[in-house]
Amino acid sequence: MKAPALLALLVLTACKSDSDSGTDTGVDTQSDTGAPIDPNEVTECDNDLGEVDGSVCEVSEGSNGALLLRGTLLVPDDILQDGELLIDADGEIVCASCDCSGEADYAAATVVT
Repeated sequence: MKAPALLALLVLTACKSDSDSGTDTGVDTQSDTGAPIDPNEVTECDNDLGEVDGSVCEVSEGSNGALLLRGTLLVPDDILQDGELLIDADGEIVCASCDCSGEADYAAATVVT
C-alpha cells in the first residue's frame, strides 16, 4: 500500500498544469482552504482493494496506455483511503478521487493496486 501512495505523491509533485509556464514565481495561485489536514480523519472510499500484504503490488495490464493507481491518495484537502488516481496515456492526471470510473480511459487502463 505504501508504494502506490508514494508513487501517487511523486507523480502529483512532478506534474505541471496547463497554466504552468515552467517558471515558479513563489506565489500560490491555487485556491485552498488553508486549513491543515488531520491525518486521523481519512475518507474511506468504497473500493475493495482486497488484502494487501505491503510488499508486492498487483498489476493488471491494460490496453490504452493509461494508468490507474489504487491506494491511499494524498489530495489537496483530504486523504483518500482506497482511492483512485487515473493518468492518461499522455501522462496527464485526469482524476484523483474515490471513483474515477466515469473517465474515458478508466476501463482499459493498466491497474496497479
